[in-house]
Amino acid sequence: MIQDELSLGFRWYNDIEKQGRYKSYCLASCDYKRLTPLNSILPFQFDTHAAGIVITSWSINCMSNDTQTVDLSASIASKLYISSKDGIDHIFYNGSSIGSLVLPCGYYYSVIETSQGTFYSEIFYCTDITDTSFSQMDFSLFTAWRWYNNSAKQNRYKTYCKNMCNYYRLCGDDALLPFMFRKPETISNPKNSWVLRDVDGSCEHNLDMSPIVIENNGDYDYVYYTGGSISNLPCGKYESILTINGISYYSELIEIVNTISSNTDSSYLLQETGSKLLQETSFGILLE
Repeated sequence: MIQDELSLGFRWYNDIEKQGRYKSYCLASCDYKRLTPLNSILPFQFDTHAAGIVITSWSINCMSNDTQTVDLSASIASKLYISSKDGIDHIFYNGSSIGSLVLPCGYYYSVIETSQGTFYSEIFYCTDITDTSFSQMDFSLFTAWRWYNNSAKQNRYKTYCKNMCNYYRLCGDDALLPFMFRKPETISNPKNSWVLRDVDGSCEHNLDMSPIVIENNGDYDYVYYTGGSISNLPCGKYESILTINGISYYSELIEIVNTISSNTDSSYLLQETGSKLLQETSFGILLE
């Protein structure tokens, strides 16, 4: 991710030293665990800030020694896509399995070399996810819709964002955007409530909690929703609040609009501020 107006869960950079592990505030407290299946990596999309991009190589590197673990260059044509809008190329990948790839459990990052420069992903952690309900194919987008343990962490309250961001991730009226977030492990996880709250706080809409799944991995519980159908979502601008075991978690803001057709002639839907939403039949909705 070259621009930081909207925070994505699996970010990409044009300089390896922009990874979280090199940030002073993160060195002692971050474990970088973006959970990833052994046979693919997390879906991503990033703006290259260039045109006429040609991808020359793609690899996965080991974090501990920064050496190449797997060369994925043979999968560039079938797995990496380039879309151009307003003269800028965007590289994206939908999270599908990559050939015979089976990574050992551990920490990695991905590298894409192009004719216009090299791009580096954030660190991710590969683990053996065998439960079919936690399948990458079923959960095509992990963390573009971010969640927090405090509503004050939303983008609308960040000083650098107040005058330039419109905060809203577009969402159809038949399902919400997929998400996953991590919380400290607890012995029990009663799901107390899930609501959509109007941005001005004037009204709340209760949601069915059955699509919410909680999986334990080590010292953490991972809470996720795969983007399954939810009927009668009201159009409007909201934050979502999920309360588990008496603790509330708050989403970034969304705007629910009439169902977005996957058969649109254009690959992009433009918000009024110029933010781009990539729309493809097989890939769901990816936010730049």
